[in-house]
Amino acid sequence: PGIGCNPDASGACTAALTIPVTQQIRDYLAASDDRFRRDQLVFLLAGANDLFFQLGVFQAKVTAGVPVDLAQAEALGAVQQAALELAGQVRLILAKGATRVAVLNLPEISETPFGKAPETAPVRPLIAGMVQVFNGTLAAGLDGTGATLLDFHAEFLRVIDNPYKFLVREINVPACDPAKISALTNGLEQSGSSLFCSRQTLVQNGAAVTYMFADSVHPSTLGHLIIARFVLIGI
Repeated sequence: PGIGCNPDASGACTAALTIPVTQQIRDYLAASDDRFRRDQLVFLLAGANDLFFQLGVFQAKVTAGVPVDLAQAEALGAVQQAALELAGQVRLILAKGATRVAVLNLPEISETPFGKAPETAPVRPLIAGMVQVFNGTLAAGLDGTGATLLDFHAEFLRVIDNPYKFLVREINVPACDPAKISALTNGLEQSGSSLFCSRQTLVQNGAAVTYMFADSVHPSTLGHLIIARFVLIGI
């Protein structure tokens, strides 16, 4: 489930953009005669919310007195399970008639503004480890399925290493201004979420097409263009 799922009595998520991938696929199949078509190209990009969710679980456990080593091991095991489940969903999609499925792995979240923030420093190595475990497990789970695994992690590191090559002028600061978003939402949104990013809330004119990130983890307009170009080459 997405962060801030706010489940109802049945356990279903009620907040925006928090419906699990498994439910999204079930909903699609229910509306599409329980099949994918051979002429479709199916994309999956998932796993980051699993990482953030388990990071929150880890922090709660440590606060409650669970030894750090044990909490870390449990967090790594949980993201490994999430990757196995995602690979299982890919196999389901293929079994339901899809012939072209492209899956993106996780970028290096420890290199995002969120990952590099001072308050994240104590858990930054854990974040990097979670990404590594998720991507490794996903790759092994997709082996032999016929799905195309696109190494978005490697492409993201290429952008980090040489941002100007990708026309990125700012890679450490979000394009969306948290103060402007807070004012726009009457103080209800303090984190600068990209859900509230618009021309009126940018830190400066043109930030959407010169900054890599919209908020601390989500891509800007330029970030999405970089992903799209990478995918077009990869497929």
